[in-house]
Amino acid sequence: IRSIYGSNIANNLLNVEIDLDENFKNEFGLISLSGMISNTSFENKKSIQPIFFINNRLVVCDPLRRAISSLYSTYLPKGHKPFVYLSLEILPQNVDVNVHPTKKEVRFLNDDEIIEYIVVSLDKLLSELDSSR
Repeated sequence: IRSIYGSNIANNLLNVEIDLDENFKNEFGLISLSGMISNTSFENKKSIQPIFFINNRLVVCDPLRRAISSLYSTYLPKGHKPFVYLSLEILPQNVDVNVHPTKKEVRFLNDDEIIEYIVVSLDKLLSELDSSR
């Protein structure tokens, strides 16, 4: 990340390693979630496309992007954009790669529940930081 995006971003990142509840894994098919996100004091007005890997494949997921952007709007000053890199492992049978001809965009089963779980987990992580400032 440092070599591609620079020190400003790399110095303001939080490691995301979310332990998933076994019941949630079994019910919705999200196996693991990890990555790096910018902290609440990150100042960047240049928009950076979120980086999502689902089952080790670089993809676009607009519902997840919108949800995370909405979350960050409560933490970052107006006009500032977050840096987000998330890697999700979802049961392959729950992922639909046929949304886009080039297979860049994906949708997945139970996306509302999975996205809500991700956003709530990230919100918890960011709120702990925000209250310590």
